[in-house]
Amino acid sequence: MSNPSLMVVALTLLVAPTATAQVDGPGPSSTVLHRLSPSSTVLDHPPLPPDYPFLARGRHVIGIEVGLLSRTSTTTTTSGSGVATDTRVTGFIGALRYGYWAGQYWTVGVSVGVIAAEASASAGVGETRSESAAVVPLLVAFRFYPPQLALSSSLRLYGSFAVGPYLGFATNTVVGTSIASETVSEAAFGARARAGADLFAGTHVLLGFSVGYNFVSDFDRDIGSDRNYSGLELALGLGFVFGSGRP
Repeated sequence: MSNPSLMVVALTLLVAPTATAQVDGPGPSSTVLHRLSPSSTVLDHPPLPPDYPFLARGRHVIGIEVGLLSRTSTTTTTSGSGVATDTRVTGFIGALRYGYWAGQYWTVGVSVGVIAAEASASAGVGETRSESAAVVPLLVAFRFYPPQLALSSSLRLYGSFAVGPYLGFATNTVVGTSIASETVSEAAFGARARAGADLFAGTHVLLGFSVGYNFVSDFDRDIGSDRNYSGLELALGLGFVFGSGRP
């Protein structure tokens, strides 16, 4: 007669749920079966697509971003009482960012950059005037790569949202019979929404393109030529990916 204890163990192994995960290694990719405990489910760690470039969860990325900011400013003309509205490309945007893959399809990170940097100088009768200004965003960012929208195994679409302070700095100096200098430093709350695509060029290089919009509250005083630096941005990115991924 069969041992009842052995029969119970055999039945338990047959009905216990399993999950699959890829192993990232130098050889051909392989699949490993993991026996789940009664308290875990397959939804805890959804299986990766067979052609996903690498196990992302637990890895890090450090990158740079460059681009252009386009914003709308309202100014009062000096020739009359009318108000003229113009849209212009402010210029260079630069940022350093760090991201951590807390899951296979999403990252959390921080970025620090410079947008809307301006510098000007003018000379009049008996005096010289110079102005410089910059807006520095310090943001906490979240980025999500929907697996259903992946264009290929290496080209991934994403959506991103970031919040944090936008720090404004301005210096105005007038040199004449005397020297007068004024420094302005303020902070305004802002947020940035983005949609873009990242290309995983191997396991350590990340190339990206994004379109986004900065929503920034008004500064109390002028920072450069304006008090508000909301606007559309276009950016290119280059990142270095490092660390060990896991399922």
